[in-house]
Amino acid sequence: MIAAAQTLTTEIVWQRFSFLFDGLATNHTTHNLRRQVLLKHKSSGAHLETKNLCLWCLIQPPERTLRCGHSVCEECLSQYYAPGHGTYTYVVDRCLVCGIDTAVVLKVKGPTVMPSLLGFDGGGVRGIIAIILAMRLEDVLDVPYFLGVLSLGGWNKRRYSLHLPIARI
Repeated sequence: MIAAAQTLTTEIVWQRFSFLFDGLATNHTTHNLRRQVLLKHKSSGAHLETKNLCLWCLIQPPERTLRCGHSVCEECLSQYYAPGHGTYTYVVDRCLVCGIDTAVVLKVKGPTVMPSLLGFDGGGVRGIIAIILAMRLEDVLDVPYFLGVLSLGGWNKRRYSLHLPIARI
């Protein structure tokens, strides 16, 4: 009984992979196949909720939320939707997960956009907390940050600019 169920399951999986491979062999892209699968199951997709995972690719964290509540990453916006009239904009006519009309234009970050300034306020002991927080952010984001110090309070009213990597402070 178990062997028959395993054979049946293997056959179903094999048929599905064969179908998908045939789709790729006929000049369809993986994005077109994923779009077809999402549209086919849109009635059950309306109940899916997550803020931690893009439901289009199932890999990236989501960066934009549609009016229906489903979230999508910027990579999937550029792969599944038509470009808008502005630079780095995409026209989202409907949600591929639930099929609801959204009629929205979303703007994504350009490829050269990076955070450029992060400021902390607090001196003395509070300055140590800011440095520790900056070190943790540096580890999480894997981007080297440089620290500049501006001192305008008290008697000294001097400006210091260290421009040192956080690890050297």
